[in-house]
Amino acid sequence: MLDHERSLLEAILHDPLVVDSHNVQSALFVAPEARAIFDGMVESRRRGATLDLVTLSDVLKETGRSDLIVTAASLSPMSAANAGYCARKLRGELRRRELSPVVRDAMAALADPNCPIEEVIQSLSDGLVESWKCAHEEEDPSIEAGFPKYVEELRRRYNDDGSRGIQFGIECLDSALGSNIGPGEMVALAARPGVGKTALALQLAAYNATKRNIPATVFSLEMTRNEVYDRLFAPRISGGVGVLRNGMVKGERDRMRLEVATKELYTAKFRVFESSMSPASVAAHIRRDAMVYQTRLFVIDYLGLLDFGGDTRKARWEIVGDCTKMLKRLALDLGVSIIICVQLGRDADGREPMLSDLRDSGAIEQDCNRVILLHRPDDKNPQPDYQCDAIIPKNRGGPRGRVSLYYLGAKTIFEQADRPRDAGRSEG
Repeated sequence: MLDHERSLLEAILHDPLVVDSHNVQSALFVAPEARAIFDGMVESRRRGATLDLVTLSDVLKETGRSDLIVTAASLSPMSAANAGYCARKLRGELRRRELSPVVRDAMAALADPNCPIEEVIQSLSDGLVESWKCAHEEEDPSIEAGFPKYVEELRRRYNDDGSRGIQFGIECLDSALGSNIGPGEMVALAARPGVGKTALALQLAAYNATKRNIPATVFSLEMTRNEVYDRLFAPRISGGVGVLRNGMVKGERDRMRLEVATKELYTAKFRVFESSMSPASVAAHIRRDAMVYQTRLFVIDYLGLLDFGGDTRKARWEIVGDCTKMLKRLALDLGVSIIICVQLGRDADGREPMLSDLRDSGAIEQDCNRVILLHRPDDKNPQPDYQCDAIIPKNRGGPRGRVSLYYLGAKTIFEQADRPRDAGRSEG
């Protein structure tokens, strides 16, 4: 029996509430005899008996562990002052035991030239998360312990320092959603090609990174990094994205605006990945960015362009479903928000889209907390600026509904439909 195990058992004999206050579990004990004695203590408490050496000996007899009575009798009730320290040490050892086979398997996989490196990274990342969860120390659930944190949370919500969750920065849309997009949520932005799902997703990421100091990462599977930058800078200059792409930024005012925007984006915690990626690779990047850069918002543009490999043993809807479930688990485990851009099927052309129009898999609807469908009523209008409806058919954070937005093609951004368009175009 380890010294920390003995000390913790003696602290529990002195004060049985140590089990609750430090979330002591059977898995923390390495030595079989220490684990059996602890289980006997838990059983004694469950029966409502006073926990002492006599009742513990009785329980050990009844459970067929009379061989441990002498070992239990050697325990002396001690002060619980060091119980927290002992519990933390044992949690560290439990995590070490959980990680050892993960690292061993990863080393074996690395030695296999046929094993994709993405799978190795994913198994290591999953092992890290699971090892942390297996020894998670629960907080005191009492109102006395939790209320100060709640008051602090209310203060953060009022001051809106970015802790309130993710916002679009478009008042009517944020109001329609009912609440901000919180940690652990996955949201689908869906539309037919060319309606603006990428523009809205990038606008969301840029707004939260630059205006609300929320680290954001974008996986651009459809556009190059430079094309993403064009869209980020386009709202700042008078000519919009066309002027940027044609290298026609010549006015002093536009150059000053670009300089200010460059400094703003440079200091913001905003990361952009380009090129094709597998779901395992995206998951590995999400875990790393969440842990290393404290990234809280991830945008995947778009789901259908992920490299799902050539596995023909599963139907595509099943493969995509596995991917959305993995992303949802990531959001919950890491406490981050994930936005996935999704295509709508061809059947949505010429009419208002529905949840059943989500392409590839019905799991998208099931796994996402919210779904926003973008619909351009006048889809035959060739003008770059147009009105667009944001339909919210699923919303676990609030009511369903719709809002009218207006898309400014040159600036590649959405605004409220009731905002004066001339004022919108003149702003940088």
